[in-house]
Amino acid sequence: MFGSPGSEAVLSAILSAVRQYHGFPEVTDLEITNPVNLQTFRSDKRSVVDARARDRSNTVFNIEVQSYWCRG
Repeated sequence: MFGSPGSEAVLSAILSAVRQYHGFPEVTDLEITNPVNLQTFRSDKRSVVDARARDRSNTVFNIEVQSYWCRG
């Protein structure tokens, strides 16, 4: 849900709340991305990133969203 297009506002609000609680700047920009970053060179690491965000201090960070299903 949080890593799918159309959920940017909700994900941004959650990330901002958590970051501000821990003393970090709030998120000002968030982009849901294609989750698989392919290798450019053979030695590159393949990575999975669901979103990229930028905060008020202009720091860019990657977010990987994971889900866990449990019967309950």
